Amino acid sequence: MSSLQFHKVYGFFPLLTVFILYKVAEYFKLIHSWYLHSYFEDVLALPLILGFTLIIMRSLVYRTGRYKLTATQIIYTLGIVILLFEFILPKKSNQYIQDYYDILAYLAGTLFFSFAMNKPIETVDSDETA
Repeated sequence: MSSLQFHKVYGFFPLLTVFILYKVAEYFKLIHSWYLHSYFEDVLALPLILGFTLIIMRSLVYRTGRYKLTATQIIYTLGIVILLFEFILPKKSNQYIQDYYDILAYLAGTLFFSFAMNKPIETVDSDETA
């Protein structure tokens, strides 16, 4: 039985750190920008969701850092997030507001993930050295 090997994703932990620091600053009312409040989290949402998914797929399913999410997987995830947060939830709760600019923010985050984060990590896997 092989041991679990963690496979990183380019840029995931810096983005996660930025998101956490932003939420702390927002909690303590240190940030007063309507644009940041409205769109920053939407830009970060898909790189964080897809990055976490890629970590799980690399570490638990394929067990290689060379695995990349396919364009189909990325597009389906984008579609589900748009459908859920821009069409379904705004009809169910006043907490969610339908804003078509959010779709552009989701798309920007998805493009960032696709071109900057969804890259194979060149490592020597334990199976290859045996």
